[in-house]
Amino acid sequence: MASRLAVDAGARARQAPGLQVPLPFTLSAPLDRATFSATDDAEQAALAAAVLLQAIGASSGEPQIADIFEAWRSIVLPQADGLWGSVADRSAIRNAVEGLTPPATGTDNPHFYDDSSVARAVPVGIVYSGTPDQAARVARRLASVTNDGVGVDAAAAFASAIAVATSGGSTAEAVARAIAAIDGDSWLGRKLALAESILRESESLIDAIPDWNDQVANLEYNFGNIAAETLPLALIIARESASFAEAIGVANLMPKQADTMPAMVGSLLGAVAGVEAIPPAWRERVETLRGYGVPSTAGVRLLEVAKELVRVRSDRAISA
Repeated sequence: MASRLAVDAGARARQAPGLQVPLPFTLSAPLDRATFSATDDAEQAALAAAVLLQAIGASSGEPQIADIFEAWRSIVLPQADGLWGSVADRSAIRNAVEGLTPPATGTDNPHFYDDSSVARAVPVGIVYSGTPDQAARVARRLASVTNDGVGVDAAAAFASAIAVATSGGSTAEAVARAIAAIDGDSWLGRKLALAESILRESESLIDAIPDWNDQVANLEYNFGNIAAETLPLALIIARESASFAEAIGVANLMPKQADTMPAMVGSLLGAVAGVEAIPPAWRERVETLRGYGVPSTAGVRLLEVAKELVRVRSDRAISA
């Protein structure tokens, strides 16, 4: 039985890179799949950009939920079998296939609180640069396709931060805007307050890591992509770090949150400081997406996506 499972898992891993696991029977997979490259968060951001651009093109003004959902359906459902996303994403796909529409696709969802919506908020913040309230509104609509509650709130807060960052705001100003958008008497708000209090009692970011790990990140649930746990820490780490490299390093010191939190930190600091803040070797390796998690993003170049989002932003400014 074990050998049959090994053969089956190895075959599946070669067909679907998202299944790749570090076991001996998967090491015959092509070597390029192990090289340094962009993550699923970058692919999710590119997917959201495609959905947003299509929705904007189909609407006469600010895209409404119907515009966004139609764009999402047309882009996501044809690749549903090969798309590796969060539990919230997969549940939303199943709900849509069964005929549900937002907000039910996000509310009738066992993982509505995960942070997959946050990566998809980045392109919203770019298009609505300088108008954080509008960015938050549109991000809520996009997030409601797959998430609910804290998953939607986190996306709105992060989109508003990106909107400030891409319009000349500092990291502190962008983070302050995100924090202002968070209800203090909510799961997200309480975790943020806890994370801030731990930092105040610590000598440094590094000193705060153990207590953040034990108190902000829950020790019971095995998934680490909980929006109420990752977004607050990402905002604080971005605000308090002296450099891009330091911020990414600190974000990676939280093992359970290391799948998504570094991407949040990196995207926010990149939005503030521009591409030059990112080490050249990193830029070269992550520029072209591979489509491991989102097949339609294979070959997509992140800078080209960003340029298109900026173009749409400029068109909006001219028409206004």
